[in-house]
Amino acid sequence: ETAAKLAKEVDNIVAIKAATGNMAQETQTMALAEGRLDMYSGEDGLIVPLMSIGAKGVISVLSNVAPKQTHDICATFAAGDVAGGCPQKYVTGALAEGEIAAEAAIEYLKAQDDRRHRNDDIQESNAAREDSGTRENNGKELSEQGKAKKAEYEAFLEKSPSLLTAEQLEENMQKIMDQYAGGISMDYRFSETQLKIAAEKIAGVQQLIQELSAGNMDDLLRIYELKERLVVCQVLIAHLMARKETRWHSFAENTDYPQKSDNWMKYVNSRMQNGKIEIIYRDLVTGGEKYEHSDSER
Repeated sequence: ETAAKLAKEVDNIVAIKAATGNMAQETQTMALAEGRLDMYSGEDGLIVPLMSIGAKGVISVLSNVAPKQTHDICATFAAGDVAGGCPQKYVTGALAEGEIAAEAAIEYLKAQDDRRHRNDDIQESNAAREDSGTRENNGKELSEQGKAKKAEYEAFLEKSPSLLTAEQLEENMQKIMDQYAGGISMDYRFSETQLKIAAEKIAGVQQLIQELSAGNMDDLLRIYELKERLVVCQVLIAHLMARKETRWHSFAENTDYPQKSDNWMKYVNSRMQNGKIEIIYRDLVTGGEKYEHSDSER
């Protein structure tokens, strides 16, 4: 309370080193300061937890012996590396929606498993009449989707060594998100113009993935990790553009809409439809109510 009060009353007090190790206390300080106080972690082990509540970086001991790694912790967080599929969602919301998604995934897999067993029975009954030369994977024929994915993997593995690497494209991705999508170097500030540039540049990186080659399965894994992270970047950009307000000062400052607005007390969700991100707005679920929703205006 004292730090927040001083930040509001004294112009020269603009930042604080958070070294108590008490996340509840630091969260309260950030809330009371209302965006007037920049926080920096004073504990290397709490860099990411503190950045998740709005801290801007770290006053580090670790950086004396591992400067690049310490920088990368902050930079990758700011670039959206921990966005997970729920960009700009805070922990409770991400966990709630993650649980719902997990339950839906389990039901889907159960249905797929039942269908697969039925198909296996049919295939076994017709096995004598099927051409074994067209079968893959322990005698079971690949689906058309499976054949296409196998060909996609083999294209990367069989391609001649490329001048580009997945690591280079990953670094490019991080710089784009940092500079144009409200990263740490921009003090977490962004505008619609910057986000459009970010979207264009991320799309360019996605195109360059086709130029990569994989010398082994580990290289192939890194290519597909990069592909997934680029999708997360796209989703993050779409979410930032969709919310026309600044909900949490010092964490995501929308310079086009610098104020908090009650009109945006809602969920901003998204889904991928035919390769494009579709934004869906949904009303908040208040405490004690069952989580149910219906699509609203998009």
